[in-house]
Amino acid sequence: MKRNALPCLVLAAVMASSSVPSVYAEETVNDTVSAQGPEDAADTETPSDAPETDATGSDDNTNHAPSTPEGDGEQNQDHEKEDTTEVPSVETPEETPVVPPIEEGEGTTVPSDDVKDEEEKQEEAEEKEEVKEEETEEEKTVLSLTAVDSTSTISVRIHMDYPLTKETVEKQNIQMSVSNAYTREEVPASISIAYLDETGNECGNDDLVAAIDIVASDLPAGTADSVYRIAVTGDGYRTYTYNELSLEEYAKIITIGTKESTFTLGDVNGDGSVNQEDQQLVEAALGTDNDAYDLNKDGTVNIVDISYVNRGMMVQGTGKAVAQNGAMVSRAIVQNIDVDKTDLSEVEIADDKNIADLFTETEAITFSKKDSGEISPEAPLEIPIAFNEGVAMSEVQIATPANGGIEYFNLVLEVEEDGKAVTETIPYGKLTVAARSARDGENVLVVNLGSRKVVKKITIQVTKTEDNETAVIKQVAFVESTLAKAPEAEAAKPQNVTATAGTKSVSLSWDAMANVTGYKVYYGTTQNGMTQVQTTGNNRITISGLENLKKYYFVVVGTSGEWESATSAMVSATPLPDSRPVAPTTLQVTSMDSALRFSWAKSENAMGYLVYYREKGTDQWISSDVGDNNSLTVGNLTNGVTYEFCVEAYNQAGVSPRSELAEGAPKSQTINGPALPTENRISNELITVRSDSGAAGNVNWNETPNFNIKHVLDGNYSTFWQSGAYWKDQSFTFDFAEPQSMNYMIYVPRQGDLSYTTGMRDYSVTTYRKTADGKYEKIATINANITAKVTKDGTGYLVLELPESNDISRVRVNVGQWEGAKAVTLSEAAFYHLDNTPAEIADLFSNGTFTELKYSKEETFEKVEALRSRVENTNAFYLNKDMMLRELNDAKALAEGSKLAAQTGFQSRSTAADSAYGQTASVLQPLGVVASSGSDVVIYADIPAGETVTIVPTQYYGNHNAWKGKGIQLQSGRNVISVEQIASVSSEKGGALYLTYSGSHADEISLRIITDNNTSVKTPMLELSDWYELSESARKEKISAYVAEVNAYVQANSNRLGQTSIRNHTDIATPSFLLSIPVKEVANVLTTESLYNAILAWEDVSYVVNTTQGIVGGDKDAYQYPMESRQNIRYIRMFGSAFMYAAGDHIGIGYGSAGDLAKGTPVSMLSGEADTNGLYGWGIAHEIGHNMDKLGRTEITNNLYSLMVQSYDGGDMTSLTTRLESEDRYSAIFQKVAEARPGAANNVFVQLGMYWQLHLAYDNADAPMDFYNQFFKLWKSGAYSGNDYDNRVALIASEVAQKDLTEFFTRWGMELTESTKSKLKSYGEEERAIWYLNDNSRRNRLEGTGVANGTLTLDSVTATNSVGSNGQDVTLTFSHTDGENILGYEILKGGKSIAFTTTGTFTEHIGTANNTVLTYSVRAVDKQGNISEATETQQVRISYDNVLDAGLYDLSQSGTTATVTMKNDKAQSVSGIKLTGVSDVESITAVLTTNVDGVSKETTLTLTQNMANDDSTFKAYFTKPGANAEDSRIWTYDITKLELQNVPEGASLQLIGAVNDDVAFLQDGAAIGRLREAYQWGDTSEEVIPAGSLVIVGTYVGDPRYNYVQVNGEFTVRDLATGTETKETRPINGETYLLAEVPADGEVSLISNGMFIYVINEEAEGDLQNEHVDCDHPSSLPDRIQAVLYRTDNISETDGRITAQTMWISSPDADSMPSISLEHQ
Repeated sequence: MKRNALPCLVLAAVMASSSVPSVYAEETVNDTVSAQGPEDAADTETPSDAPETDATGSDDNTNHAPSTPEGDGEQNQDHEKEDTTEVPSVETPEETPVVPPIEEGEGTTVPSDDVKDEEEKQEEAEEKEEVKEEETEEEKTVLSLTAVDSTSTISVRIHMDYPLTKETVEKQNIQMSVSNAYTREEVPASISIAYLDETGNECGNDDLVAAIDIVASDLPAGTADSVYRIAVTGDGYRTYTYNELSLEEYAKIITIGTKESTFTLGDVNGDGSVNQEDQQLVEAALGTDNDAYDLNKDGTVNIVDISYVNRGMMVQGTGKAVAQNGAMVSRAIVQNIDVDKTDLSEVEIADDKNIADLFTETEAITFSKKDSGEISPEAPLEIPIAFNEGVAMSEVQIATPANGGIEYFNLVLEVEEDGKAVTETIPYGKLTVAARSARDGENVLVVNLGSRKVVKKITIQVTKTEDNETAVIKQVAFVESTLAKAPEAEAAKPQNVTATAGTKSVSLSWDAMANVTGYKVYYGTTQNGMTQVQTTGNNRITISGLENLKKYYFVVVGTSGEWESATSAMVSATPLPDSRPVAPTTLQVTSMDSALRFSWAKSENAMGYLVYYREKGTDQWISSDVGDNNSLTVGNLTNGVTYEFCVEAYNQAGVSPRSELAEGAPKSQTINGPALPTENRISNELITVRSDSGAAGNVNWNETPNFNIKHVLDGNYSTFWQSGAYWKDQSFTFDFAEPQSMNYMIYVPRQGDLSYTTGMRDYSVTTYRKTADGKYEKIATINANITAKVTKDGTGYLVLELPESNDISRVRVNVGQWEGAKAVTLSEAAFYHLDNTPAEIADLFSNGTFTELKYSKEETFEKVEALRSRVENTNAFYLNKDMMLRELNDAKALAEGSKLAAQTGFQSRSTAADSAYGQTASVLQPLGVVASSGSDVVIYADIPAGETVTIVPTQYYGNHNAWKGKGIQLQSGRNVISVEQIASVSSEKGGALYLTYSGSHADEISLRIITDNNTSVKTPMLELSDWYELSESARKEKISAYVAEVNAYVQANSNRLGQTSIRNHTDIATPSFLLSIPVKEVANVLTTESLYNAILAWEDVSYVVNTTQGIVGGDKDAYQYPMESRQNIRYIRMFGSAFMYAAGDHIGIGYGSAGDLAKGTPVSMLSGEADTNGLYGWGIAHEIGHNMDKLGRTEITNNLYSLMVQSYDGGDMTSLTTRLESEDRYSAIFQKVAEARPGAANNVFVQLGMYWQLHLAYDNADAPMDFYNQFFKLWKSGAYSGNDYDNRVALIASEVAQKDLTEFFTRWGMELTESTKSKLKSYGEEERAIWYLNDNSRRNRLEGTGVANGTLTLDSVTATNSVGSNGQDVTLTFSHTDGENILGYEILKGGKSIAFTTTGTFTEHIGTANNTVLTYSVRAVDKQGNISEATETQQVRISYDNVLDAGLYDLSQSGTTATVTMKNDKAQSVSGIKLTGVSDVESITAVLTTNVDGVSKETTLTLTQNMANDDSTFKAYFTKPGANAEDSRIWTYDITKLELQNVPEGASLQLIGAVNDDVAFLQDGAAIGRLREAYQWGDTSEEVIPAGSLVIVGTYVGDPRYNYVQVNGEFTVRDLATGTETKETRPINGETYLLAEVPADGEVSLISNGMFIYVINEEAEGDLQNEHVDCDHPSSLPDRIQAVLYRTDNISETDGRITAQTMWISSPDADSMPSISLEHQ
């Protein structure tokens, strides 16, 4: 506990709105306590656990796909006026958060009317001057600016906080994908990756990576649709996602880190967090080479990997990152150019170009003076660009040709500062210039403006060019933020680290750092494995106990408490022995064909080995230095000849004695291999394997000491190639002497061990043709799993399909193995001529589905038999022999009169077509087929010419972010689809196939899909997309057939329908929903009638959610779902404790929830007594709400859809009970709006009340969803889009209601701008207190009941001593003559609402406040929300006597002077006096004598404030020295003597002792929020509360030496298994700062009036809350808070007694957390 008195400190609090930042700026507005509301996010993010989370996370929570923190969404902050001074920087969750600038155009201050008048006059005068100028000057150049297509970039910097080399990081497969934010379809982009060292330069392979820069460029930008989602992934990393990045105006820059929760290393199971489950998985894999758990990619899962997981588990953070603005998008610049104020009358632009071309053209633009004058510093060429709205920039980039371009120039900026235009000139060439770099024949002149500036006009003032006649500019860019070149600041880590090797030790030293208390040295034997640590208080250390001759790596960090600096540069050293090694022992010789392998045991202290060998019986030794290897393979030896060898070990001290001799003889080996097909084989004489093949440089020479590249075509299975390293190039390139027609090859791995064949997994093959000029041109590439492995008698080979072509001159092939399999090898390669048999079989049919014949019956029979004989009797290999024989059988059957059915009835489904509705979903169409991954599925198709039809494979029971594969485009005719493995799931791999199509010829598509009932199976499917065209009987006929199909299927597969079996699947497709769920669950109690009702229920759900969002009108009878995409609800593997989640293109549900999706009932079946409907419950509507939510207040605004669905009864929506009613949420809702504190409510259901009350207030019986129907139409149209979230919501809501809703939104904690308030005043006054509406209020309004008439009376206000605690309780009693129609009463204190109650009494605990008069009144609210006038106020006086024992002092009086002398000169604490038996006393003069350290001092006070409650008593309290007369704060003095003047004779005098303790939250503004700036509470640099800290502030009366404050929280604890909620009250983790005020005389009173700051430990709170966080409660903050003041009996104690406490108050939501500034006065 920090509770020291702090001298000379006065505090004022300044608060502005806050939330989790995205791109925003704030500044201190004044020096009083105020609060402002949150602002909408320009870009939103879902963390991965957040669950986009966020990583993303959303950020997000466990009920969301954790790709997405989601986040995810981060919100901007409102601010009073534009910040034009702060330099933007990135949020750093673990350190001090820094506030970057807001995106331009948001949150500006509206000038006062006076200022406006002056500005308008000035503008009028300027306009008149301009008119005069136009009359006298020649006509100005007219600009014609048109919209342009733009592209932009998204840049991500990843801080690599672990010591990993570039070579290692490249193996971690870190990459970024970009997709459409709404459709989640991948967007083509140019992705570049750069690995940077600590100086910002590109790394070499062995350098440590300080950061990775990933840039996605060529992204379409400049429109409202330019919104993207990024996902950064890496093997073993927590996926980071940012869900909505807008490139409408600026490029975006994001910084994330591996030491934060944005991109943490250690998430091996991919669940979005690093936790104990990851630790257990890695521990279980210890000692293996399982790549999934080998985080540092050293080939073995070991303790280093465990340490990374452990460090990842300790990482804390928000999971979110800040999106900064980069370069402004060219389209946005052009649209913002002020044509009228861009005066080009003195400028000539060549080639009919205009000023806009500076931002859009790729060719250079030439400028000159219109008068052809010379360019000079005295007469520069000025190119002005004026903007309609100020452009935020910190850097200007001008590209000019390297030859003939600009040499010198000035930038003249017209900048907005404090509402005024200021002009400043920045000359090129001063310190403001950051760079002059060359790029493709041009110079890029980069001018750093010194800070972020909002520029209204910029003039490029050219002063010198090569010819001084023209200025040539290629392009201009305005940049708001950039990434620093060096990822780490040099000063923030130990410098100049040196390492000196000793024997079994290394000594290190480095430059001492300032402001650190010690250092840690991390070290280990690999660069990625520095897990050992030693600490030191000095800048030097010797580390002992090391192994000699083993290289050790070291980094140093500075420490101060728990803080650690960045790591130093890495150094290394190798301890050296002080004597030579002993002779090697344990020699062994292994015989090979024409080779021997020599090996021996390693010798201690050996640095390397010298190997000697010779033919036995000869004298000449051959030597080889093998370094520290302990084996050597020698080839090109003679079989049958004996060789002998010996070894010497050496180190820096000398060479060991020679070992004993060992001997052995090579011997020939014969290996049998497979008999390959001979028919159609291309002669090896026509084939050459290239010596520069990648595999030639990747050879395991120990296994193949005599390898020659030609061995793979020598026909000898005893020779082979074996890969040296799986991550290196393993490809072979074969050239053909003449072009060949081919479609497959045979690849024979190493023989003698069949696992070299069976362990191969996939391959890549590329074919090339030779052009006339002798170059090779790529034909095509196939990347596929290996499906044809031929094994017989212990031999085996692989058949690899080639892209079919008749002019192949080169083939490049690369084979890969399964994880953990033996190395890739190649013994022989064989190639074969193309066989035309498959094409001849296809020619039998006249259509693409192979359901109609081309020839007559007789011709068909003849051709079939000839082809069958060829297929069955040939020696050639056929890739799909069974398929060809089946096709021949089909042709024969058709000729005999049989029919083959094809699948039709497909639709066009496109997200683009739905853009008009502002909503998209899934476009998948079911096919009724599931297939195992790795299998081939044959699809015969008729595809309209020029149309694109794709097949999309899925993974059954897949992960939320890995269930859908890449689309495979179909061609007319035969298609052999290889089903990819989508994810490494532990369940059966494979799933359903779907079709996508978005053209206009859906009725012309037909398919015939072949299944084998083994690897592919037809599953039941119900296609009701034509629901609206069908009669009821036709609908039920389809459903009946499906029910029968389901029952038969389940019976036939009864033992194969496990929860993870791909066969346990069915699809039910309606116009608006696609249910992809387990068939076994659907079949449970399934009937035609029950399923028909279930689909009607889905139509009800569809009607409600689409009416709510304004996609359709409110006419239920005419309702038809208008969109093409639809909600896809799928059975998916759950993560965490979730049982369903939303992910944009689908909603995932668990197994136990799936069956209920076919068991709903429509509202038409509701009984009169029902209080709930059968529309699938809260959860599904909640997830649909996530996918449809336009407001982005996660877990709040998506629940609007849940409430609408829950209350839908087919009528006026008043008959059913909502969750807000059943869970008694309204009491908390009413308390929130009664307190009216800044910021949204932290409880999501309380905050949901704000949105629901608008429905309750304005929706009528005939249109019960009309308010939000109109609201969302306006929202999606972009209405009021220039405003932040709070103001935009208020503006649209007020327009829909046609009411001034200022007070409503202010009550809910929103801060509206003066501009918004002015607009809202134009609507009618809302006379009701709609913030006090509940569900019954709407029922009463529609029924015309609940209006109160009568009189409200405040009967009494009394103060009594509190029972069981210090202080007093003020109790109000009140009544209303029409109480039957009263909902409740609003309590006002000092004219401000503080509480709401539904009873006739209210009690407020005042604590121990003293010397105070409190004023109360009451207002009544009736059951329709009408609010009465306040009652007349009543006062109550709060004061305490606390009389000092008269035995402690002597009292005497002479005339009107009374003298008090303390006995034994022992000072007593006195706070005031009490005189009884007096009247008409106006003032008393008090002279107080104090004694401090033996020095006596007098203080004179004039006492005028009488706090007595009767006329015969004068009671006054002392104030601090120098206080003015109005200062009522009590000051306690330790006095030895007191003299009182003007005391009436006969009066009875008593002394009032020390005042009791008290504690209170700040009454005005925010009591809890984030600290905007770091607050220095002490004298040293460590005595600082960092910016961004979550703090609670208030006042106290007490002694900071003996008091401390504890803040309690009331938390909503959710049992994730049952969904039930309970309230938990406990202390919030944190520490107290008690700030004391020192008076003018320097003496601190025993009792001080001061401020407390309670700093919440967010990490500890996050740990406590994580197990209870789910989709319904994403915040770890409490719902309510209470401050408790404790007092101890001595300074060293920490267990005190309670002396005062506050009432409970609401806590704001994390996303709208106010910002608090603390200032010294």
